Order: sequence, then C-alpha cells, then structure tokens
Amino acid sequence: MLDLYSIGEMMWLTTLNLTTFPKPGSTTELINVYNMIGNDATITALMASRMGLKVKLCSNSVFDHDGNRLIEILRRNKVGLDLSISKEKHTPINFCLSEQSGRRTWLPPLGDFFPTLPHKRIDANCFYLDFYEESLEARLNVLSRLISQNQKIYLNLSDSSVDRKVRFLQKNNKEKLHIIQTSSQADLTQAKKIAKNIMKLLSPKGVIVTIGEKGSVLCTKKGISIIEINIGRHKKNRRNMGAGASFSAGFISGIASGASLEDSHAIASEHSVDFCLRKDDPLQ
Repeated sequence: MLDLYSIGEMMWLTTLNLTTFPKPGSTTELINVYNMIGNDATITALMASRMGLKVKLCSNSVFDHDGNRLIEILRRNKVGLDLSISKEKHTPINFCLSEQSGRRTWLPPLGDFFPTLPHKRIDANCFYLDFYEESLEARLNVLSRLISQNQKIYLNLSDSSVDRKVRFLQKNNKEKLHIIQTSSQADLTQAKKIAKNIMKLLSPKGVIVTIGEKGSVLCTKKGISIIEINIGRHKKNRRNMGAGASFSAGFISGIASGASLEDSHAIASEHSVDFCLRKDDPLQ
C-alpha cells in the first residue's frame, strides 16, 4: 500500500530572476537563472519520499538527456513512477519570470503533458492532484474517478483562477474531497475569508490557504487555525520556489502519521520553512 500517489506533470522549472518585468519595447537586467525539478505534484512526491513515505508519481514521459536527469533525481530519492506516453516528444520546461519585488509570471510549456491514470485500481492512502487550468477537463475526469472510488484526495488549486476552479468544482458536484490547498498574496484576514468561502461552497475536510512568508490558514468544520511565520527573523531565505509543494508534502506526512489536521498544519509549516532555509538543495 502506498502512502501517497501524486498526479501531475513532470518538467524542468526554470526561473529567470529579473530586476523588473520588461515593458513592451524595453529591456531589463537578468540577474541569474535557476533550474529545478517541477511541477508541484513532482516536488510533493519527492519531498514526501524524503520524509519517509512510500510514494509513486503518475506523470508524463520525458525524453533525451534532460528528461533522464529528472528520472535520476526521482529514483535516487525512491519515488516510484507511472509514466504515460505523451503526445509531445520532448521534455517540457516551465519558465518563471521573477522580479526582485517578489512578483512572478509564468510561461508554461506548449502542449498537453497531463498524464493518463493506469486502468487498474491504485492502492494508496492519499492521492495528490494538481488542478491547474491547463487540461482542466482531463483533471476533472481523474478527480471523478478518484471520487467514485472513495479515495482520500488532496487537491492543489494553485494560485490562478481560484474562484473559477471552485465554481467549476461546485458545478460538477466535486464535494467529496479531503483537503483543498490554494495560495494567495493576500494578508491573513483575506486568507481566512478565502478559506471560509471554499469551505462553504465545497465542504471538504479542510481548506488550506498559504500566503508565502506570512504563514498559512487552515479552515475545518471546527474553525480556523492560523500559523504566522516571519522568515526574515530567521537565517537567509535561500529559496521559495517549491515551498508550497513542500508544505503539501509535510501536511500529507502528518496525515499519514495519524496526526490531526491541526497538527498536520503545524508539521507542514515547519517543513516548508526548513525547505526555504536549508543550505543544501532539497530537490536533489
């Protein structure tokens, strides 16, 4: 029995750190370039395995030397793989343009890389699914199958078009979810409103809203749990890309150990802060 079956795209995530976003007809300074394994489902699988969970990743096939490097990282960290044949015959790259101010914008890869689930029933205690805008219908089909099997589902809405996704889920009666996670640039007060609204509309066991270095909010039927952090009080923040997926892995690890949702929230927060501060690269 697996502790976690994670579903989503596998690709390289390339961050271009800029002084400012260029305006039309202008240029800007490129400070540095950083490559890391992605996306969220892949990072969540990798970090959960490093925390001692038995994990398998359902993802797209990859190609050539660049793709083999991704496979090597996952296998070295004992992540099992279910790879479906992609229509696209190359290893995808997701570009992130990141300003010094912290603002980001994404240039996702062209093509459809969302994987196909194996036909056989998968035995796992928890299923993680990235619910991105790309290939939304295919993601909904996977979600429908998991719900029909009464599986415990951890759904990542990410931070884009959250209201639209919630309405989409509500319209399609996708209410038998365990945990829903999203992220926001809001403050704690607004994050609480977001969490309560999702809880009201979809009624999962819990709703998590992460708000970067400010902390996170967990909303359950019992009430609201808030964890405030201030990485600026700690040592130098070495990375933040992947922190949300690291948070997911920590939360799932807490659930797997039998911890309550509130205690799992605390475990997830500690794990995410450690991810941001540690000197060695946690994604190798």
